[in-house]
Amino acid sequence: MQKPKHISEVCKLLDTTSRTIRYYEQLGLIHSTRETPSAPRRLDADNIEQLRRILFLRKIGLSLDEITVVCREKRDAAELIRSKSVALSAEITTLMERIKLLERVMEAAEKNEDIYALDLQRESEELDASHLKTAEIIANLMLSRRFAEITPYLRPELREHLTPAYMAQSWERFTEPCGAFVAVVKRETEGSVVRYYLRFEKVGAIIVIPFRGELLGGLYLTYWNEKEQGACLKKAY
Repeated sequence: MQKPKHISEVCKLLDTTSRTIRYYEQLGLIHSTRETPSAPRRLDADNIEQLRRILFLRKIGLSLDEITVVCREKRDAAELIRSKSVALSAEITTLMERIKLLERVMEAAEKNEDIYALDLQRESEELDASHLKTAEIIANLMLSRRFAEITPYLRPELREHLTPAYMAQSWERFTEPCGAFVAVVKRETEGSVVRYYLRFEKVGAIIVIPFRGELLGGLYLTYWNEKEQGACLKKAY
């Protein structure tokens, strides 16, 4: 059995600090031991591995609350990572849209135009933002396999057909040849349709989310050949 390591050794091994280790101890996520009350703290192999996982999850952006759920409730970290991927993709898109707006404002200012006149376009942009937020939620729920929570976003005439059981079965069957999920590649909008491009180990996929008013007018999956941009091979749902 591997002998427990001094905290100083663990700090060097994992490139962290004793203060960080103490903090995670206070949260109850790891536990150290002492040979005597005055002896230095040590971590055994299991706690070192737990600390390594915590530091990795923090590095990729999970919050302490999310990490606590993973550690204490033994939840699958991959589920939270999928959710984080979708959220970050949406955040990047939102920031890019904000940059475009700032560029329009600067261009108007250079021409001595009224920059506040651009606010007249806000009403339609806010509607778009509402759709994008809903689309983000739907993609997140699908990647987390929480299909029952999608139902309230569907138009009433679709709910009888797109039941949670049907969506779960279709998702598993559709993604089976794709391999493990890797990341959200990009988000595109076209009219009232939002598309999330997903990278898997073997085959890419697209979640197609069309809107009719504020609710979903359908929900589709297509395979996507990333090397042949836009090549859609099959539909589901």
